[in-house]
Amino acid sequence: MLPLWSHGNSVAARDLIAAGKIGEVQAVGFTGPHPLNYGTRAGWYFEPGKHGGTINDIAPHGIDLIQFITGMKFASTAAVRTWNGQFPEVPDFHNGAQFLAVLANGAGVTGDVSYFACHFGLPGYWRFSVWGTAGWLEFNFKTPGVQLAVKDSPVISEVFPAAPLKGYWRAFLDEIAGRPDPYFHTEHVLEVSEWSLRLQSGPDRPAGN
Repeated sequence: MLPLWSHGNSVAARDLIAAGKIGEVQAVGFTGPHPLNYGTRAGWYFEPGKHGGTINDIAPHGIDLIQFITGMKFASTAAVRTWNGQFPEVPDFHNGAQFLAVLANGAGVTGDVSYFACHFGLPGYWRFSVWGTAGWLEFNFKTPGVQLAVKDSPVISEVFPAAPLKGYWRAFLDEIAGRPDPYFHTEHVLEVSEWSLRLQSGPDRPAGN
């Protein structure tokens, strides 16, 4: 399930970037920390070899959203770190997860998809900031709207959410009916999943190594 791309804030951010409001994308930073819910989450989740990895678990949502709003695919992985962050109950479980990636135009992406949140109600639960040659925008999924700043003005504008799109479930049903969505379709989902696994495996090695 990848629900972020069809949200009204995501659509508004995509439209602003496509219209050139912030210029050429230079960098994207996002946070998506989740609560671990140890003690109520199923026990198998913490057994060795049964959890697919924190990046593989959470990062697909951010990868999908970034590709949607920027119109660019991920090109390479620069750095990755996963670790046990003050979670002595299961010492081998990596509840911390951060990465640095590169988009097709060379823009950098920094992401934090750790299990560090105390609950789901925080504004940092899926917060995205995009820096461009002519401006900046930021949004999350707890506050309606997108913040926008442009190079020649000190004002930070509040842009209303756009109309949400049909979402992953309707896109899935439409694809079964032979009407695939131009953005969200099986090939895209598999590509996002592959990139999550590439991120989790570590930084790309130079050719020949």
